Amino acid sequence: MAWFNFIYTDIGRLISCFIIGLGLSLMLRNVCNGPECVVVEGPPIKDVEDKVFKFDEKCYSYKAVAASCDD
Repeated sequence: MAWFNFIYTDIGRLISCFIIGLGLSLMLRNVCNGPECVVVEGPPIKDVEDKVFKFDEKCYSYKAVAASCDD
């Protein structure tokens, strides 16, 4: 179990933090590259505005509203 004590040294902490950070970055990286990306967009506003849609026994109508977006 001498290798286990390596974690408690300064070098051991540095290496373990590097491995954990590398693992997190690989899990959270962008996996969509090039033409195989799928971008989901809604229908054009003119196709849904002033129309009534029924979903789960409820009726919905859409209205375009201008809103400001924070970057």
